[in-house]
Amino acid sequence: MAPANLSINVLPVPVKGPHVVFLIHGMGKYVNDDGMPNDWASDWITLLETEAGKYNYFQQPGKSLSELITWVPITYDVYFHHYWKYLAETLAELKPELATKFPDLATDLPTADTMTNQNLYTHWADPLLWFASEFHQLVVAFVHEHLLKNIKAVEDHYQNLGQGLQVQTSIIAHSLGTAVAHDALAMLPAVISDLHTTNPDTLIINNLHTIANVSRILELDALPVYADPVSVKRWEDPNRSYCNSFYHYHNEYDPFTWLRRFHADQVPVGGTQVQIKTLEGDIMGIHGMENYLANPRVHGPILNSFANYSDIVTAADIDTYEATATTIDHTNLPGTIQEIVSNEDHLDLDQSEALEKLKEMLKEYGSQLLKGVTNHA
Repeated sequence: MAPANLSINVLPVPVKGPHVVFLIHGMGKYVNDDGMPNDWASDWITLLETEAGKYNYFQQPGKSLSELITWVPITYDVYFHHYWKYLAETLAELKPELATKFPDLATDLPTADTMTNQNLYTHWADPLLWFASEFHQLVVAFVHEHLLKNIKAVEDHYQNLGQGLQVQTSIIAHSLGTAVAHDALAMLPAVISDLHTTNPDTLIINNLHTIANVSRILELDALPVYADPVSVKRWEDPNRSYCNSFYHYHNEYDPFTWLRRFHADQVPVGGTQVQIKTLEGDIMGIHGMENYLANPRVHGPILNSFANYSDIVTAADIDTYEATATTIDHTNLPGTIQEIVSNEDHLDLDQSEALEKLKEMLKEYGSQLLKGVTNHA
């Protein structure tokens, strides 16, 4: 199904700090028309740097995020964009022939602009491609390369400086990216010894931060979601896992996380579930990173993990924020979205029913709701 040249060389990013943070986006358009990543990762980094700047710890010399963190965006959307562009170009080549036999059909064929810019393809179709085994394998391999090459590059960098420090690693994933992160970690044991880029005995993802986790909706039969403690157990030792700590953040009334939701007893052993009920900005941005990261219940554990689990962001900071923040309930939400989050039966829909509800919601609200998925739609 995928074009034969759909292969991307992954190179390590320049080392900026000893803590490697991988950013994995959700559904949406995260590339420019030329297929190169847009500035989505800069937006996330700016949001985190803005929140960090409010706390004294990160104002100290050597403690700013720009000095502590090596940011590694994983823009897997390059594969999806490439495919839609390839398909549109193929249809364009066939159009003259089709026009002689099926003139009405040929007129309605989608163009490259349609397939790389309309929400149907840039958003709703992303989960569908994720279910396609060929794309699933491509994206998972893409994530593996980013993880292993960049961790090794940072390790080598500090060893060359004579600083044999323990490299810290974190993943921050949003929406569809939470399913991407889960499946990539679940499949890592099968390939790590073949990639020869890092020592499997020392590989640790210190923190897995999943924001608006939808991996239950997108669960594959072969990769049950978080069946093992804190992501996936190491292949050589069934009592250890790749991830030291797991966080699941969700807004109580985020419709994307309401459908087939994680319950407290489904969060991995040793993991933490964080729930918020606040809104930053427009109601249609409820699913967006801006809304989530504004709340110290979310950015607090993330920033604390960057500071070796120091309590930089405290319960008092949470109380101060929530005392003036907009608190929402289902009555703030319109139409189909309100219907979804008002029905507790939707928390445990089977997968096909949950996807159908998701489709209905996107069809009704389209680009309005998708502003909460990405600013680059």
